[in-house]
Parts: sequence; C-alpha cells; structure tokens
Amino acid sequence: MTTSGLSRAIVALVIAGAWSVGTVPSAGAAAGQPPPDLQRIRALYEGASYEDAMRALDSADAASIVSGEQHATLLLYRALCLLALDRQTDAEKAVEDILSTDPLHQPGPEEPPRLVAVFDRVRARLLPSLVRDQYAAAKALFDSRQFAEAASGFERVIQLSSQVADADREKVGDLAMLAGGFLELSRARTAEAAAAHAAVVTRVFTSVDRDVVPPVPIQQEVPPWRPLVPRSLAGDTADARQGRLDVLIGPTGEVQDAVIMTSIDPHYDVALVRAAKHWKYQPATKNGVGVNYRRTILVRLVPSD
Repeated sequence: MTTSGLSRAIVALVIAGAWSVGTVPSAGAAAGQPPPDLQRIRALYEGASYEDAMRALDSADAASIVSGEQHATLLLYRALCLLALDRQTDAEKAVEDILSTDPLHQPGPEEPPRLVAVFDRVRARLLPSLVRDQYAAAKALFDSRQFAEAASGFERVIQLSSQVADADREKVGDLAMLAGGFLELSRARTAEAAAAHAAVVTRVFTSVDRDVVPPVPIQQEVPPWRPLVPRSLAGDTADARQGRLDVLIGPTGEVQDAVIMTSIDPHYDVALVRAAKHWKYQPATKNGVGVNYRRTILVRLVPSD
C-alpha cells in the first residue's frame, strides 16, 4: 500500500468514527483505553522513522481495543515498516496474520510491488492450510445448524481452492468438491429455515396448538359497566351479563385486533373493544419465537350502581 493509499484508509476511518470493538484486547489492555493513534503512526512511517513507528505499533497492539478494520491497517503498516527495515521474515509474519484473519484479502493496485510480492509468496505457502482450516470451520458451522454462516464458509473454501497451485493440489484433496456439495445443502437448509420462520411468524395460533406457549396477560383491564337503568331500580332485569371477545395478540404482545363475538351490551361493546386494543401480553411463543395468537375471552359483568 502506498503512503497515499494508507492515508486514504486512515482518513476514512477517522471520518467514519470507526472506533467500535472488533478485536479482543490483550491481557494488559485497560478499560477505556483510547484507540490507536493511526495519524501518528502514519506520520512516523511517512517520515521514515520506522523504528519509532514500530514502537507505536507495539503500543497499539499491547494496549488498545481496535476495530477489525483498524487491526488490518496496523498490520499493513507493520509489514511496510518491517520491509523498510529489511526484516523480511517478520514482514511475512505480519502478512500471515492478515491472511489468517481474512484469507481472501487482496493487496490493492496502489500498494507497493514489494509488499504485493510478499502477499503472493505467503499466500502460496499458506493456501493449502487455509483451505483446510476454512473447510473445518465451515463444516463445524454446518454441523451446528448455522447454515447461512456455513454457506459463506464453503464459498471461501471454493474460492481459495481455485488459487492453489497444481503442485499443492494433493494437499487439499477433494475439499473443493465436498465444499460445493455442502454449499448447496447449506443454501437449501437456509431457504427452508427462512420459509419455516416466515410461516411461524405469519400464522395465527390458537389454544388447539399444543406446541405453542400461550400468551400471559400483563395488562387486561375491562371498563366498568353502568347500565342506563341502575340495578337498584331495575331489580331482576339488571342481572349480570356475559359475552365473548376475540383478541388477536401479535408476536410482540400487542393486541392487533379485537372483535365482539357475543354482544354484552351495544354501548358497552364499543368501550370494551376500545379498551382491549390497549391490552398488553407476554406474547405466545413457538420454539422460543414470538407468534400471533388468537384468544377468546369470556367477559362477565355485574352492573355497578
């Protein structure tokens, strides 16, 4: 990477405010430690103060919590400084670290030929082991039923396998072919899971569905009923009344709809529906996922004077 190329990368990081946690801090990292001073490291590198830049990089590695993008930029600076100091073996180790984190990393056209040559050499040497490691990781994800993540891993295996030199083909065996088969299976299982999830989320369950945990009321108050003729005057004609209300409870526990199935009183029905739409529930769940649930509620009222 040229100085201008690295400068653009750092400016982009600073503008974006990309100080999110992306890597695990070392044991000596202190909470609240400021992010690495990429501007200073760049200035030291541009000023050919390679030893000072290396000390700044060591400090960043030892004490800073950095994003994954920053970590890659620090490793690139380290490789460039080591090459400038003619520490070829150490520079290759920095490139190994980059490729171990991002096996598909490709140096940009603005990066110096000397660094590109190191990438090519290290990649050729590491490719067989990278293919095996990526396959093992993808297969582990597949076995744990993380099919979308597994598919991405098998895609990397296929792409990396295509770059393996003919002399090293026997080191990766049939992993590309196996990855292709598992890739298709992973994509199919991902599509099936997405369809099943969509079906669960959109379907409306009821008490008939025994594999669904029903909703639990959090707030379910009914409005008071005051008939036009007070009970003290109406006598037996003001007996308690009973009706049925159907409520559709959404996957977040909100009442999405309320319908009177058996009227209690024409005036009271309106008030009851209005109140029901503000009821709150702990939602019904199926396999831990919130689902729609239709519940019938019996409402029995005794008039208040």
